Amino acid sequence: MLKQRQKTQGTISETSLITACRFGVRNSLLVLTALFIIAALFIGGAQPEAAGLIQAPWDKLAHMTIFFVLALLIALGFVLPIWLIVGISFVVGIADELHQIWLPGRSADMMDWLCDAGGVLLAVLVLRLVRMSP
Repeated sequence: MLKQRQKTQGTISETSLITACRFGVRNSLLVLTALFIIAALFIGGAQPEAAGLIQAPWDKLAHMTIFFVLALLIALGFVLPIWLIVGISFVVGIADELHQIWLPGRSADMMDWLCDAGGVLLAVLVLRLVRMSP
């Protein structure tokens, strides 16, 4: 009886360890993807061919989409309160726009940042709706 009990306890701990490893790998991939997007914004956006790559009004949709995905990745990759997810995403958007001041052929644009913020807020809305559904 004792042997069987120890065997069961060993199985439970092995299962929880496997689950924890999977959760850790999943979160790591989400965080790495978020960091890749941020790096692509700053490194890719600094390239000369980045100026005018996406024409208006589609550039605004690109801003919303990128920051929608970024906010979702941050929310799913970290265990953070919503206000911090929004804050981090907003700061990345502001930093991206300010970074463009010093790049040839680029400029900071308040409408771009508002589209970034719109994407973040849309991600928060989607997260709330998904978490509230049964």
